[in-house]
Amino acid sequence: MPRGEIIRPTKKVYVAGPYSNGGSLHEHHRHQCVQVAAAAGPQLMQAGFWAFVPHTSHYIDRYCNPKPSFGEWMNWCLAWLDDCDCLWLLPGDSKGAKIECAYALDHFIPIYTSLKDLIAKEA
Repeated sequence: MPRGEIIRPTKKVYVAGPYSNGGSLHEHHRHQCVQVAAAAGPQLMQAGFWAFVPHTSHYIDRYCNPKPSFGEWMNWCLAWLDDCDCLWLLPGDSKGAKIECAYALDHFIPIYTSLKDLIAKEA
């Protein structure tokens, strides 16, 4: 896609992967998880998809007082997942990603573990 050209992607991809593991991970590790997940966004955009990366809520959470619970964040995530066409599962252990994948399966939302497979089947 030529740089600057306005093209409306046809599919929305939810990026799932490690973040807090239910609140047990240290802040430094969370920041690393955000960086990995955020890097998935441009990859999807370059492939012609809309990317939803819930990990970026890390920055919203920093300004919340009181902080939303893990369950409240998961409800927020699942509401966005409802609007996506598929889910890209990044590597690593994640309590939240397991919940998101179970929800996706229950709602017939395809799950991919590689960008190559996602592009091959969703582009």
